[in-house]
Parts: sequence; C-alpha cells; structure tokens
Amino acid sequence: MRADGGDVVPLSVLIERTLADGVPTNAHLIAKAVAELTCQLPEPIGHAISQVVSRLDTLPVSASSDVYAIPLDKRRSPLPDWLLPRRTIGSFYVVRALGSGGGSSVFVARRTEERNSPRATLFALKVPEYDPTTARSLSEQEFFQLFRDEASALLAIPHHPNLARFVTFDLAARPKPILVMELISGFALDRLIRSRSLGIGRAFSYLSGILFGLEAMHAFGIGHLDLKPSNVILRDGETPVLVDFGLSGRKIRPGCGTLDYCAPEVLGVASDPASATPMAADIYAFGSMAFEVLTAQPLFDGMDEMTLVTAHVSHDGWPEKLARFASDGRYAELAIILAACLRHDPKARPTASETRIAIEALAPRMSDAVWPIPISKPSQQPLTA
Repeated sequence: MRADGGDVVPLSVLIERTLADGVPTNAHLIAKAVAELTCQLPEPIGHAISQVVSRLDTLPVSASSDVYAIPLDKRRSPLPDWLLPRRTIGSFYVVRALGSGGGSSVFVARRTEERNSPRATLFALKVPEYDPTTARSLSEQEFFQLFRDEASALLAIPHHPNLARFVTFDLAARPKPILVMELISGFALDRLIRSRSLGIGRAFSYLSGILFGLEAMHAFGIGHLDLKPSNVILRDGETPVLVDFGLSGRKIRPGCGTLDYCAPEVLGVASDPASATPMAADIYAFGSMAFEVLTAQPLFDGMDEMTLVTAHVSHDGWPEKLARFASDGRYAELAIILAACLRHDPKARPTASETRIAIEALAPRMSDAVWPIPISKPSQQPLTA
C-alpha cells in the first residue's frame, strides 16, 4: 500500500544513491519515503521513526576528517624540535602534542614515574612558545613574565564544573616552564553539531554551562580567548567543559582566537583599543558560537581569511545570517541577545552573567522549537539594525 497513491522511492535506495553520488537527496523524497515506511506501523512507533529519519537530509554525506572530531584525549599533532629525545618537561613525560598557537603549545602528558602505565592519569601541559609573531609585540622577558602572571591567575580560579581543572605551575621546569591542567575525555561540541545529535533543550543547556565557565574565568579578569565549539568537551556527554587554555590570559595578544569567532578588536580593528578586553572578546566569540550551536550553521564563513575578516568588521551586531534569523518573529528575541554579544564596541556587549540570565530566561519559551533552528532564505527581506 502506498502512503499517497503515487510512486515512492524506497528510503534505502535514496540513501544508496546519496552515498554513491555524494549529493544529498531531496527532502521531499525523503518525506514521501518515510511516510511509506511508517504508514502501516502503530502510530507511536511510526512517529518516533519519522522524527529520527526525517532529519537524514540535514546530515553530511561523508564523515569529517577534522581533527576535532576526535576525542580530546586522542588528538595528535607533531612534536616540536626543541623537545628533548627523552620527551620530558619538568616532571612530566610527553605522550603527544595537542596543538599550538598564540604563543603557547599544549601537550598530553603523564607524570614521569608513570610514563609506561597506560592507566596513568593524563594531563594537559601548556608550554610558552616565544615565536616570531609574539616577538613583534613583546620582548622575550616580557613574554615569559606575562606567562607567569597568566599561569598564576589561572591557578587562582577555584575548581568549576565547566572548566578543566588547573593542577600546578612549574616555572623551573626544563626545557621550558609549564602550566599543568586536567585533560578532559570526551567528544567536542562541534562533533555533536556536525552529526546533528543535539536537541533544542540540550543546546540551551550547553550554552548556559559555557557561560557559567566564562563567568568563573571573567571574575578573575581572565579571558579564554579561543572560544569555539571544538574547545568545549562534553564530560560524560552532559556537562560542557571549556578546554584548551593555550591562549587564555588577561591581555589580548597577537594570534589570539580562531578567525571564524574573532572579535574585531582581536583582528586589530577597534574604535577604542583601551576598551578591548579578553572578557569582551569572549562574549563576541560566544555570540558567534551560540548561533552555530542553535542553527548548525557557522555565523561567519568564507573561502579565505580576507573574506572572514571582512565579515567580522563590516557589521555592528547584525551580520547577514543573524539578520535573516531575526526576520522570523519566533526567534527575534533570541537574535537580539546574540546581536548584543556581537556589537563592535566591546563596552556595548553584555557580560557573561547578563548573557546567561537572558539565555536561561528565554530557553523555556523556546522548548518547542525544532533543532537545528532554520534560517530564512537570502531572498527574504533581512532585518536592518
């Protein structure tokens, strides 16, 4: 029996064609195939299947090769040349590198005495890197003093469920000083976005947790400075934990952040440089990231760096995608919250606490929204600031 009396391509055939051709299938064809598949099933079972299968057209055709699809404790990067052959830094043995940038590198390590134990606790080591980019703005002495100050400040932050725990700071470690942090095991938030594994309730819950973590850091005058979905790890699949503090500190420095989420002042564009703070830069990054968490689409994208930079500096709170998002009255209030985070003037942005309160107040009224939240087509009239 046909669900609508017409020819229906079976769902299995649609999936096979998509995988063979690399081209996503038509959402209308999927809807017809799902209706055909469930028409003779008990209504509750058919509804449950429809809810899951009807989202097939939103899934990527092929798996991402992005390193951040790998759990944090499994990621690998090449080891630097300066690391001694025995792979020790202070009292820690380096297992592998996690990444580098913005004047520091981060490694996965075990305590030296447990170097051969696969069950030993793993740590994340932040190691300062005085590179040519940093040398343009800081002397080597100033750079290492800044690292000492920032490491001391990070260690002063009390333990918080939404922050990876800071363990110790060893200024005398050789060949370089280190800041030792907890290594969080789990998958990054960006993987859940790409695999369409979120719901609207979980999305709002994660955003609230991220803001809680930022509040804890900002209370000590410290910014994360590289906030993005891949730097949020879901501990036990539930609690969002901010990780990768390789750029964190009390000053905006060259190389801070990831371009897709960079505030204009991080890019060197600020009407009043004195008002540029790491905390305000975090809020801008949060606004960019929150849009992506809620819609499964990046707020800023482009084919090259110049396109992205232009996108960040050519708006004042209402980039084109967010304006289209706000044109749907159901999401206008949410869009206004995000737009406030994205203001060019850092002083005009809300604090992490103010943003969290606004997000949490709105969440119950958004509980019936579908996830990912759809964005209107570019042909529709955008909202102007």
